[in-house]
Amino acid sequence: YNAANVDHAVFIGAQAGNDADNAKYSVFIGDSAGDRSGSSRSIGIGDNALAGTAGVNNIEITAGIGGSNRIMSDTATHDNRLAIGTCIAGISSLTDRRISIGSPNFNPDAVLQVQAHGSEARLQEWKNNAGTVVAYVDNAGNYVKV
Repeated sequence: YNAANVDHAVFIGAQAGNDADNAKYSVFIGDSAGDRSGSSRSIGIGDNALAGTAGVNNIEITAGIGGSNRIMSDTATHDNRLAIGTCIAGISSLTDRRISIGSPNFNPDAVLQVQAHGSEARLQEWKNNAGTVVAYVDNAGNYVKV
C-alpha cells in the first residue's frame, strides 16, 4: 500500500488506505476501505467504504454492500456527509444538519426526510413498549392512530 500525507490516520484491512493521499486524521476499516480516498478527517467502515472519494468530515458505513451499491460513489467529492448502507444519508456541518431515511439523499429537504424506497404502505410507525403498533403515517401522508 502507498499513501502520502496521511498523518494520524489508521488503516485496517486488505488494501485499506491504499493510495489514500491526503487522508489525514482518517480511519478506514475493512477490505479496500479508503482505497484511493482523499477524504480527510473521515471514517470509513466496511468493504470499499469511502473508496475513491475526496472531501472532509465524511462517514460511510457500507454494512456489507460495498462495491457499486455504495451511496458515496468513486471519484465523487463530499464534505460533511453521512451514509449508512443504502438506507440512511445526510449532511452534518456546523450550520446544516439534515438526515434522510428510506431512499437516501445527501441534501434532504427537511431536518428529517422519510421517503419510501419502494411500495411500502407505511412511512413511519410507532409502537408501545409491548411492541404493539399505536400509530403510523401511511404513504399518502395520513396519520393513523390505531
